[in-house]
Formats: sequence, structure tokens, C-alpha cells
Amino acid sequence: MTETKPISRSLTIWGGLLALIPSVASALASMAGVAVEAGEVSGVLTNITTAVGGILAIIGRARATKLIG
Repeated sequence: MTETKPISRSLTIWGGLLALIPSVASALASMAGVAVEAGEVSGVLTNITTAVGGILAIIGRARATKLIG
């Protein structure tokens, strides 16, 4: 693995960022003093977003042929 690619073309990075979105959004809302209802729909969306992001990161890592550079 000697070739490189930009970080924006990494499926692993995109998957990791997607998995982080629910946590970051919750933390930012909390810091801003916004009360967020933890209803069923938001819980399901959080779980789906995190799971899809994790799966993308794993697939991206398994398929990687170039270094990020």
C-alpha cells in the first residue's frame, strides 16, 4: 500500500463521521441548553445512523488499498 488518496475519499473516515453525528449533535444541544426529547423515533434514528456509520467504516477499512495522505 504505497499510493495515497485524499481523506475526503475514504469510506472509513465517512463512516466514522456518520457514526459520530448523533453523539456530537446531542452534546452540542446539551451545551446550548436545548432540551432534546429521547423519544422512540429519535432513538431509532440514532441507532440506525450509528450502525450504518460503523458498518461503512468497517467495509471501508476492509476494502482499503491506498493510504490516506
